[in-house]
Amino acid sequence: MKVSVVVLTYNHEKYLEKAIQSILNQDVDFEYEVLIGNDKSPDNTELILQKYSQNPRVKIYNREINLGATKNLLDLLKRSSGEYIAFLEGDDYWTDNNKLKKQVQVLDKNKDYSLCMSESYTVDENNSVIGEKKIEVSEINGVKELYFYRSGIPTGTILFRNIFFKTDEKLESLITASNIIGDLSLFSYLITKGKFYNLKEKMGAYRFITNSGTSYSAMNTYKQDLELEKVVKKVLEVVDEEKVFLELYLNRIRVKLLKNSKSYLKTLNRNERIELIKYIFFMPYYNLKYSNIKKEMRKNEKDR
Repeated sequence: MKVSVVVLTYNHEKYLEKAIQSILNQDVDFEYEVLIGNDKSPDNTELILQKYSQNPRVKIYNREINLGATKNLLDLLKRSSGEYIAFLEGDDYWTDNNKLKKQVQVLDKNKDYSLCMSESYTVDENNSVIGEKKIEVSEINGVKELYFYRSGIPTGTILFRNIFFKTDEKLESLITASNIIGDLSLFSYLITKGKFYNLKEKMGAYRFITNSGTSYSAMNTYKQDLELEKVVKKVLEVVDEEKVFLELYLNRIRVKLLKNSKSYLKTLNRNERIELIKYIFFMPYYNLKYSNIKKEMRKNEKDR
């Protein structure tokens, strides 16, 4: 099996068929499978999936209980038999029928890349284009660059080397550190295995929904930062690279959380509170340090 396409869905009845069809429309000369995890959606998602139950490429997992996004994701990743894994949420879709073919060629020819991405349109509930999601550089190299560019990576366009053939409890705990954010956890591990390559062409559509739901884009900023804190905290435990930078990044998140809610401080243990107070006391120094890192990233961007 060359590629496993992992699809997460929850309450995506309006969009799911478009997502699945964009996968099945791929023009490829290799074998691929589609693994769909329906996280006990209360809408008609399960009924829609029945239409694909006889397709030999498609494997459907209707959850008996709601697992949450990252546990649903982890189960599908562990079931994936492909050399490479692609990811798509049930409300997003691909716009290029040659997406998989192009990305497989990149990873086949470049063993020093662990992941290949592309640019993406941003669309609303009615498929109208309202923007784009992309990064300006052609590759990401290392943890610092990943965290600098992370918000611009269109997760629905990625293809990465399958690192889930063997059980890795640390990796699994990282993927499920947050109930909502799985992509940054995965990226933080993959970047230690190789660079990320960016195909600078639009191959997907990311649906940005803010009015309701449990998606990350539908959350308020405070809740988003709480989930992000969980991820970065776990990355510090699992990943052995750029510890100083990651601690700096974590404390910047915690300052934002503290500004939004004074009671947040009570959620930290004694050592975490001490570190945060030290960070706040020396904040001008740390802000300058972070600013210099950003300048370095921008310089690298221009050099490329």
